[in-house]
Amino acid sequence: MQVEESTPGETNREEEVSISIFTVLGAGVRWWKLTSIPLAFAFIAGMTTLLQDRSWSSVATFQPQGSGSAPNSSGLASLAGQFGVSVPVDEPTRSPQFYEELLGSRRLLLRVVRDSSLTAGLDLGPSLTDVFEIELDSPIQREELTLRALRGRLTTSIQRNTGTVRMAIATPDPTLSQRIATLMLERVAEFNLQIRQSSAAEEARFIRERLVVVDSAVDSAETRLQRWLENNRQFESSPSLTFEHQRLQEELSQARAVRTQLVQGLEQANIGRVRDTPVITVVDPPMLAVFPDGRGVTRRVAFAGMAGFILAMGLGLGLEGWRRAEASDDRAYHRFREQIRRGRGRDPA
Repeated sequence: MQVEESTPGETNREEEVSISIFTVLGAGVRWWKLTSIPLAFAFIAGMTTLLQDRSWSSVATFQPQGSGSAPNSSGLASLAGQFGVSVPVDEPTRSPQFYEELLGSRRLLLRVVRDSSLTAGLDLGPSLTDVFEIELDSPIQREELTLRALRGRLTTSIQRNTGTVRMAIATPDPTLSQRIATLMLERVAEFNLQIRQSSAAEEARFIRERLVVVDSAVDSAETRLQRWLENNRQFESSPSLTFEHQRLQEELSQARAVRTQLVQGLEQANIGRVRDTPVITVVDPPMLAVFPDGRGVTRRVAFAGMAGFILAMGLGLGLEGWRRAEASDDRAYHRFREQIRRGRGRDPA
């Protein structure tokens, strides 16, 4: 009968595993008082969360209109290309990413912060600075901190499939949240209207400049054709003269076609300068919140308890290792302890 003998390496590994397991269990039993650390962490996190003021969110969803190329942009680009001028066809100001950046921009949020009508009729104070309890002597610093507080309460996201932009604003009052969300949508629409009208004005200026050149080209082509006809009254029987007449006629027709397109583009640009139709479609307008936002008590308590448990385990293993070192004849440990005593100015016992 054969008896299997374990090798020294296998024995050492088994001892290391058993020692490590019993070390952890022994540390847990011996230092059981450390279990109060995760409980304390969880209790503090839960109480801190419960003592926080409730917040109310107002959510709105909108979609940019006409994302992509603007009306008449492709025609303008083709006309500009004939004169060697490059005009971009796509409009970055119509993309959902632009609107998401605009909602959190300093320019838009400052206009919201400075609007004193938001807190009218609410028992919250005369301005958002009082709502967010910002107390500083400098008006500039108060305004800056109010802007940061408002930005911290704003969340935005983009639905990639539909291209819609979702925004949510959370404040201590549901009516205030709805007012801020409504005002931000109005400011977004105003900003984009100004951008569109400014772009239309620049387009009109460009077309007027090109019209001056094209009108001159049309006049020159008409003059050349008129002089040629005066000098060649009978040209039908000559192939060369007929070809020359067709060339001059085509040159005049092309110049007139370009002028017609420019005139149409100028008319559309002039209409765009005064057009005040909205450039965003509000899918879900800001509504008054019925229920307050969740505080996330369970999540915070779980995270705090886990962090306390890890800290307690580390302390328990450290204390268990220290106790084992004191009970052993480890020369390195006793040498280390002797150095600590000497550093404190005490002689070793």
